[in-house]
Amino acid sequence: MENGILVIEHHLFNPYDLPFDDETVPRTFLGGEIHTVQEFDPSMSYCIEARVISHASPNGLVTSFFTYGYDSGRSDEIDFEFLSNKTNDDTTYPGGDPLLTNPWNESHQCPECVIPAGLDLTKWNTFRIYWYPQPDAKCPAGGCIQWWWLDPVNGETWLRTEEVDSCVPDEPMALYFNFWAPCYTGWGNGCGPWDEAADANLQPVNTVGQNQIYRYEIDYVEVRARPHGLTESAKLPALGAAASDRFGASFATSGDVPVVGAPGTAGTDSNSSSAYVLSCAPPCVKDDDCDDGSACTDDTCVATVGCQFVPHDAIPPIIVHYAGHEGSTRPCSGYIDPRIESSNGMALDRGVTSVDIHFSGPVYNVCGGAVDATSFVVTETGAGAQPEVLGVMKLNDTSYRLTLTRVITLQEWTTIRAAVEDECGNPILNTGPGGPNDEPDRVDVARLPGDVDQNAAVQPVDLIRFRQGCAGGFLASCEPMSYYFDIDRNEVPCQPVDLIRLRQIFAGTPPATRPWLGKTMNSARP
Repeated sequence: MENGILVIEHHLFNPYDLPFDDETVPRTFLGGEIHTVQEFDPSMSYCIEARVISHASPNGLVTSFFTYGYDSGRSDEIDFEFLSNKTNDDTTYPGGDPLLTNPWNESHQCPECVIPAGLDLTKWNTFRIYWYPQPDAKCPAGGCIQWWWLDPVNGETWLRTEEVDSCVPDEPMALYFNFWAPCYTGWGNGCGPWDEAADANLQPVNTVGQNQIYRYEIDYVEVRARPHGLTESAKLPALGAAASDRFGASFATSGDVPVVGAPGTAGTDSNSSSAYVLSCAPPCVKDDDCDDGSACTDDTCVATVGCQFVPHDAIPPIIVHYAGHEGSTRPCSGYIDPRIESSNGMALDRGVTSVDIHFSGPVYNVCGGAVDATSFVVTETGAGAQPEVLGVMKLNDTSYRLTLTRVITLQEWTTIRAAVEDECGNPILNTGPGGPNDEPDRVDVARLPGDVDQNAAVQPVDLIRFRQGCAGGFLASCEPMSYYFDIDRNEVPCQPVDLIRLRQIFAGTPPATRPWLGKTMNSARP
């Protein structure tokens, strides 16, 4: 962040991708991406707005603003993509920079290039995506998508509408921004080429001294949601309107709760942090408590007029998985503990005994009450007895530290599933076991001494990965670094004793309890 602006950078030098076979040949760039943890469910309609700028950059780079979801090997997506190849081509596009708009449904894409007159992507621009997953006043025949540009000169500018069913996503999607370089035909290295956006002349560099940095900036992003089927004017609000008006009355954001007004309008209730959309036949009126013109509270305009309040917060809470970064679950889901398993070569007393779980918002026990040990269920692969939750410590409004009754079992996966709900009574999203994917309601952790590279097997390459990781040439799957390179568990990673302990793990020399080289997990991640 710089002065309130989110900056995503693209580097020609990637310090995390050091080629160990030939250090004179660079292999990859270093781009950036940010996305919401929360996914937006197709049970609602959405309006998504962002103000962005793509600074001047060479051909072969892509900045984007899009939604994305992945399920059962297929992806759903709604894209604004800005290709520097086209932005830099003033000969072909003299009247304005082209935009690539592209929806995906079940990995079927429907791209279309749009060229708004006067658009300059190297200046600040505001774009909108309207996603109607189901029939609506805007698209009565079925779901549809609209792309808009808020032209600073001419106001709201419609770019495209997509109404073909096979092109309209219908799965939950998160919101993404990224900056990257696509592959060009002939580069090889296993990546799929996108010649329209790539440039063979754009190449990674060998050293930090040769590095060039390019910038993509996001001023703000705002997401509003409403139930399907509400009548709404096709005219968008004027550019520069107040935040509460930019999206039209029927879209509500967090904090907007209709208290007083005509059907379909929104107001504010200081006693509630949830967002709602009002739908009722007669206009709401103030009750006697509001006759003095004072602000209405939660006792007004509810039971006496027969209004129906539809909760906007129908999106359930989820566990925050973000590779163990600050503010996300630690250890991260999918983590395999590679550190020493014993303090003395006999007792299996060293391993994961606690997990910090972070949720997307405040949560409570099912049917109300504070989160406690009954809010979680622990299971393990294999036929042995399961550990249990011994205690729960609240770290903050959205985070809890779980302590287990014992160390998790060697060579098995331990799954901790949350059974909680949010303040509106929405239960946490349960999609069932996800295998290698992060799941919204559970965390999978395991224990396999020596498995530094996290491939569920102890191999000689793990010793190499340890050396590379401590030298900065191997990036661990999750943070913090100590989870992978503090082999003796003294909270200081990459000491000489850690390398000794790893060799002892391989050979079965105490304090290791057996030779672990060649051992694997007994089961796949559930």
